[in-house]
Amino acid sequence: MAQKAFYTLIGDVVESRHSADRARLQKQLRRTLGTMNAVLEPRVPLEPTLGDEFQGCFSSAADAVGASLLVRLELLRTAGIDSRFGIGFGSVQVFGKRRPLSQDGPGWWSARDAIEYCRESAMTSGTRYLRTYFRVGEPGSHGSWEEESRINAFLHCRDAMVDRMKQPTRNRLCGLMIGRSQAEIAESEGTTQGAISQSLARSNAFAILVAQRTLEGRVG
Repeated sequence: MAQKAFYTLIGDVVESRHSADRARLQKQLRRTLGTMNAVLEPRVPLEPTLGDEFQGCFSSAADAVGASLLVRLELLRTAGIDSRFGIGFGSVQVFGKRRPLSQDGPGWWSARDAIEYCRESAMTSGTRYLRTYFRVGEPGSHGSWEEESRINAFLHCRDAMVDRMKQPTRNRLCGLMIGRSQAEIAESEGTTQGAISQSLARSNAFAILVAQRTLEGRVG
């Protein structure tokens, strides 16, 4: 495939080496990525690469940023697996006939730099919450150093809020992001819509949802 400018997303499983059943982990990862491909419709589908890493490509920063949160929430919800992500902008060459998926170019390398930054941040108490970071591999009509700063400011705030959430609230946020109503979530949990709404408001889940929609240009 010829080189094109994408927002490349690279993800991996946090502390995967400590998993007692790595075969089960891989199966759960593949199942979740298949589900998310149907929901997110990336330009290059999300799929496992080597070890516990996976990657895919998106048309916009907003799509890649939203995907990073939704994949993380879905893995936490279905498998209790946490994950981290690097997003990079720039030209990417995808070698589509090779498996596992092979990519190269400034977009891929900037995503690699971003996920390494997340790994390093996890070793510092002040940024231990960070699970997603963005790097611009090469400036272009849709990518700039200013965009990098704005998106990373958003990601720091978003990931800090998700880090403080209890798992049931993360599950509810996941539901909202894939289009479930509060009434549907309440029914599935055997509680009231009011209780769900209060939980989402207290945890700042609504703020995360509105911020994501603003990034996508769907608010304001």
